[in-house]
Amino acid sequence: MNLLIPEEIIKELILNGVRFKYISYDYKKASEEFHIQNQGNNYYGYAYANGLLKISHYDIPETIRNMFLIWRIGKVWEIRFNKNGGICSLYVGVNPKFKKRFFISEIGRWLKPMIFKSDDKHDLIARGLAIEETI
Repeated sequence: MNLLIPEEIIKELILNGVRFKYISYDYKKASEEFHIQNQGNNYYGYAYANGLLKISHYDIPETIRNMFLIWRIGKVWEIRFNKNGGICSLYVGVNPKFKKRFFISEIGRWLKPMIFKSDDKHDLIARGLAIEETI
């Protein structure tokens, strides 16, 4: 597995309680686009809210999700470990209801820690693997 940030540094950042900036998408806009592209199709079993089709995240194609990508800020809610004690995946989000899973290999690419410039002893901000935190 090719890690951009070593696992020891990732564990240190998590223990220090840093927030993370992660890639996500705007569900509301993506579901509206899905509805527009599939107008006239009969969706049996789907719920309608305010006259709009309520679509599951899994039913929205990735091509539509990629049209509405945004960066969000959240914190770590859950960590999954492998049998050797290494980190497998992190669940990050604004609240635990809408957390998103990231694998450890995605840290530095789709999931970036937010650290203060003065605390950046591993030079992660200059290498583009972290984002500078502001007050």
